[in-house]
Amino acid sequence: MKSFRIVTSVLSALLVVAVAAAFTGKATKAPEFELKTVDGKTLKLSDYKGKAVILNFWGTWCPPCRAEIPDMVELQKQYGGEKFTFIGVTVNERKGVEAVQAFMKQANMNYPVALAGEEAMNAYTQLLPEDKRGYVPATFVINAKGEVIDMLVGGQEKATFEAAIKKALK
Repeated sequence: MKSFRIVTSVLSALLVVAVAAAFTGKATKAPEFELKTVDGKTLKLSDYKGKAVILNFWGTWCPPCRAEIPDMVELQKQYGGEKFTFIGVTVNERKGVEAVQAFMKQANMNYPVALAGEEAMNAYTQLLPEDKRGYVPATFVINAKGEVIDMLVGGQEKATFEAAIKKALK
């Protein structure tokens, strides 16, 4: 069992390194979007101008997505406010908005969540390396200047999110 944990940890670290290596480190202007939140309001990236954002594409049907949400909730409590927020964007929700709302309540989600629009999904997907497109969770770290400064594909640990927040707040 211990060797399984070691192998799993090494493979997870290699995935993070591979994705980080795929990101050139060159900041890219974050694509603007206008989406509907789960409660029917309009959410635009420009509403968060001057604020660091971690934009997380996820699904209620996705185990790695569900696993990382408690860490995001905790970090939103710690860092959320005038300078930072998480924004969740649900994808491929076949069970509808009610299923998303129920999950959000059960997970005590404390940050905005919107339903993915095709235009926003396509714009952000194009930022990823070709071999990482179509995977969730997919997370985009956006600084206060509105630039994508990092991308994370796959489930992330709390420490990775916290480092991303600190990087975005610089």
